[in-house]
Amino acid sequence: MSPETQLSYQSQPFDATPDLASPYYGASFPTAVSRFWKKSTTFSGRASRSEFWWAQLMFALVIPVFFAVGFATGDLLPKDPGYQGGTSLIFIIALILLAVFSLAAVLPSFALICRRLHDANYSGWLYFLAAIPMIGGLIVFVMMLLPANPLGERFDEDGAGSGLNAYVPQG
Repeated sequence: MSPETQLSYQSQPFDATPDLASPYYGASFPTAVSRFWKKSTTFSGRASRSEFWWAQLMFALVIPVFFAVGFATGDLLPKDPGYQGGTSLIFIIALILLAVFSLAAVLPSFALICRRLHDANYSGWLYFLAAIPMIGGLIVFVMMLLPANPLGERFDEDGAGSGLNAYVPQG
């Protein structure tokens, strides 16, 4: 083990939780979701891949639950050609809750994507590449997969960037 690696381990305990101004490499699901909501309007700084992908998993789990509740309780399909039924109250409530959740998550999602781009040392403005028809979303998706780049510290708030070595295990 090199002296620099040894120093890195000694200066930062392995189980240390970084403050909100720093990216959290290796964040757990509950921690990443908590940080997603706490940093909902923070466009500066960086977000690790784990923070980003755990938040995406949250969306992949929550949104289908709203639909499942709605469809399971809804009276959506006609039983016969003369059926005059409508949608159930629970289905309407589930759709309203889904709309509220989606609207509440729009700004935090943009902020998280911007911080994730910063972690890979790209400007957050590159998110607008997603507006390019057919290929833009794929470009941004690939950028979300990229590993952290130490040069991304330039996007940190003053004093927040203590270096990648602080939270990434050396080996």
